[in-house]
Amino acid sequence: MPEAAKRRLAAILAADVVGYSRLMGTAEAATLTRLKSHRSELIDPLLAEHGGRLIKLMGDGALIEFPSVVAAVECAMAIQQGMRQREAGRADDDTIRLRIGINLGDVLVEGDDLYGDGVNIAARLEGLAEPGGVVLSAAAFEQVAGKLPWSFRDLGERALKNIARPLRVYAVAPAGPTPAAIRSRTSWRRHAAVIPVLVALAAGTWYWWVHSLGAPHLQPQESPVIERPAVAVLPFANLADPADAYFSDGLTEDIAAALAKFGELAVIDPAAAFAQRDATDITAVGHALGARYVVRGTVRRDGAQIRVTAQLSDVRTGAILWTKRYDTALDDVFAVQDDVSWQLAGAMSVRLDQLEQARVAATPPGSIETYDLVLQGRRLISEGTRAANREARRVLAEAIAADPSYAPAHAALGQALFEHAINGWAEFRAEAAAAAERAANAALALDPDQVSANRLLGRIHLGRGQYDLALAELGRALATNPSDAQSYEAQGDALMWSGDHAAAIASLEAAQKLNPAAAHGDLGMIYYLEGRYGDAISALIRSLPIERSPQASAFNLAALAASYAQSGDAAAAARARAELARISPFFDPHLFVSLFRAETDRAHLRDGLAKAGIGS
Repeated sequence: MPEAAKRRLAAILAADVVGYSRLMGTAEAATLTRLKSHRSELIDPLLAEHGGRLIKLMGDGALIEFPSVVAAVECAMAIQQGMRQREAGRADDDTIRLRIGINLGDVLVEGDDLYGDGVNIAARLEGLAEPGGVVLSAAAFEQVAGKLPWSFRDLGERALKNIARPLRVYAVAPAGPTPAAIRSRTSWRRHAAVIPVLVALAAGTWYWWVHSLGAPHLQPQESPVIERPAVAVLPFANLADPADAYFSDGLTEDIAAALAKFGELAVIDPAAAFAQRDATDITAVGHALGARYVVRGTVRRDGAQIRVTAQLSDVRTGAILWTKRYDTALDDVFAVQDDVSWQLAGAMSVRLDQLEQARVAATPPGSIETYDLVLQGRRLISEGTRAANREARRVLAEAIAADPSYAPAHAALGQALFEHAINGWAEFRAEAAAAAERAANAALALDPDQVSANRLLGRIHLGRGQYDLALAELGRALATNPSDAQSYEAQGDALMWSGDHAAAIASLEAAQKLNPAAAHGDLGMIYYLEGRYGDAISALIRSLPIERSPQASAFNLAALAASYAQSGDAAAAARARAELARISPFFDPHLFVSLFRAETDRAHLRDGLAKAGIGS
């Protein structure tokens, strides 16, 4: 009797080169050379790293088996990110792009080869992917849902050639971090020289770090629907001494941060939620912030005692889903934070698996005094003045001296040092930035889930023009906290400067879903690069109402002037140019242009600035 065919379940990745015949017909030798280089320098190392096994090459495509769907998706996203970076700056008709499809299915095994519908479906799926994109079958999607830091877009049921029944298909959205960037952490002892970007920082020209610019003067905008249930944690009302407001605000932020670590929830950025401090209409708050749930509460400190009340409401019905009052010793406030977070998550029907519970439960400091000092330091940093920053550094150094093992104290000190550097307050800016980097790494050595430290490292690398290192740290931040709007925004910046417009827009739109006031300037910059000048003007104006923001970003104003010039409005371009000269008389357009990695972006920006009368 013939031997029965061997079968097994396999994760299969199918990839092909978009427009292969056209590329070969135009420049056969050059195309083959580039493909071989991409494979040897990028693809093969990534396959080895993720356990991929090449099954076969098929002209312009390949079939690869992985030990898991998670490994396949991580590898696919790393490949696509790497290809975007390696092909950046080329004309569209000369760019090598891949389509990738991934399926989990039953396969027939014959030697080293695989056959059957499990393979065929993967091969058909890649044809549904956008150039540079990745699509999954429903079977593959079920294996990765909630396990990876990307979002997935349901493309509905699709009929596949020679497949008997339609299959549901999902596209991986590039809004989250890219595994290509998630590499081993660079040692904090290796302090790269700070390139001239820090000169621009000192002049106050890096728009995404000027906190006074956002859109606090604008009415909150209705955010798009967020795929995960969204919750807004409004600032808990301080019922004691007004001087204790920093404590109730800090407690609120920590509860929001703990909730954000539950992967099934989207937590609205505290900056957006705090703008609704005085709101009383839950339905209006939910509409403005795009939130399904709203958390409110009160805090009263009385000597060594504290009373905390918390309440969860459903925006759609106005019903109170959960409420509780805690009367306890002040030293027990950390247990109160943990309990509130878990009770809220449970009331919203979120799974409380052991890993997420462990990540939510932060290690408390040795004393309430240390925690109080950290909250004071965070409040001082938010004031954004040189004097407040100096006091923040003093207070946070005191907190670290009291408890050197408390990671949030190191992370907050790093943030203060970073602000000290980029705002031009430090006499030796490179040293201040290096000190901020050391503080962030110290925080992560104590607590690898310290999101603010990952985000800070990402911003430091971004300021140095080290985009891949920035993406790595921001990827870690978002893997731990998928609701960190600031990390999405910084990630969008890094992707924009490195030339990946589509991924940058997706990341910045994710930031706006969590904070409707965020990222307008960043999106305006990308809209300019995309030639969408009207959209660019609208977004840039929203990011800096010039008549009310004397500290408005020089980069945003330069982009605004270029957008007006490209759209033919010379008078408006002249007004933006004059405002730029007022707030940043030493603005260097050449430095601005040099920050973009792709020559097409640099040329486009030079052209707009020249038309606006900025530079030559």
